[in-house]
Amino acid sequence: QQRLLDLVPNKISLPAGHKDNRKVANNKQRTHLRAPNQSFDIVWHQSDCEMGEKQGRYIDSSAHFFITSGGMIVQLHDIEWLTHHAHALNTHSIGIEIEGAFLGIEGDLKTWAAYHVKSGQKPQQLTPAQVQAAFDLSVYLKEYIASRGGVLRNFYAHRQGTNLRDRDPGQLIWKLI
Repeated sequence: QQRLLDLVPNKISLPAGHKDNRKVANNKQRTHLRAPNQSFDIVWHQSDCEMGEKQGRYIDSSAHFFITSGGMIVQLHDIEWLTHHAHALNTHSIGIEIEGAFLGIEGDLKTWAAYHVKSGQKPQQLTPAQVQAAFDLSVYLKEYIASRGGVLRNFYAHRQGTNLRDRDPGQLIWKLI
């Protein structure tokens, strides 16, 4: 299936800062190809940890893209692959993981995970580079999907696909992106 997908030309340019990890990403995260001319949604996630700027650290996730604190966009899977990143929202969604551990509600430390409190970790702030990269990636995805005859419809938070992710992603991701 991937070889067939690779034969389809892509005339839409990826945003600056894009790194391609599709060949080294864990392909067990992929289940099957979806029709490219359908409606897609974006589901925003937060990694809940710092991972750094090394491209090689981003290989074992079911999200289609990662955006690092420095604004690097790492692609793990073609958007046509269905991956299990968002529970009830998987069928038509593209997963974008934002690197960082953010408060569920900005300024409310009660929305900070107990395991972070125990470890002494402080909430992170979304960086301007992440906001710009997320915006650029969203524009790219809209154009890419349209070039395939599909449409980008909605943005969702990971928590909207399950009741197990009450802080994912943090409020800052909604406010600033």
